[in-house]
Amino acid sequence: MSDNAKMKNLLKAWKDLKENVSDYVKNKDMKGLEKTIKNLIKQTQKDINNIVDKDLISLKKKIQKERKLIEKTLNQAIQTEIKRAKKFVTTQKKEISKLQKKVEGYAKKAKKKVTKKKTKKKATKKKTTTSRKVKPRKKVIRKKTTKKKA
Repeated sequence: MSDNAKMKNLLKAWKDLKENVSDYVKNKDMKGLEKTIKNLIKQTQKDINNIVDKDLISLKKKIQKERKLIEKTLNQAIQTEIKRAKKFVTTQKKEISKLQKKVEGYAKKAKKKVTKKKTKKKATKKKTTTSRKVKPRKKVIRKKTTKKKA
């Protein structure tokens, strides 16, 4: 039976109970009324428990399906982001290596220019030193003094 049919049966049972209560009150048969109400309450309790249990089971299944779906989409999103990050890193590595090669090339060129400039400066210094007259220094000779023994 579906849940709607059970609910209809439950409502029908309540209507029947209402009618029975009216009949028992007219006939003043309280023991029959008490028995009918107890049976109705037990049956209603069983029906409600079955409906709730089925609802809980179906709700649990729905939650598990949703969890799996969310995990799947999350994993897909993570994997795509990881791929993007790896691709970005590889492109950055390539750019860095290109820039490093350029810098090394500039450094070699700069080194060559610096060594060439240094040699030119040395050559010009030699020319300037030869044009100046340098006077030779006189050597100062110091005599050693010896102590006299007494």
